[in-house]
Amino acid sequence: PALLGLDLTRNQIEIVDRDAFQNLENLADLDLSYNKIQILNPDSFRNLLNLSTLFLNGNRLKNFDASPFYN
Repeated sequence: PALLGLDLTRNQIEIVDRDAFQNLENLADLDLSYNKIQILNPDSFRNLLNLSTLFLNGNRLKNFDASPFYN
């Protein structure tokens, strides 16, 4: 069975690596809330073709490039 949702809240994540979600192409919901993320590499989400919900609230984001999420 494919993983459809992943909750990574409150894990003190600081960096989301480029290949963090490499084999999760069926993932629809991703919650990265309340971590310590400051910068997101837009390529981190490139393989998440079915991603419909991304929660980033409660992080320390300085800049966010939303262009990878536009079709």
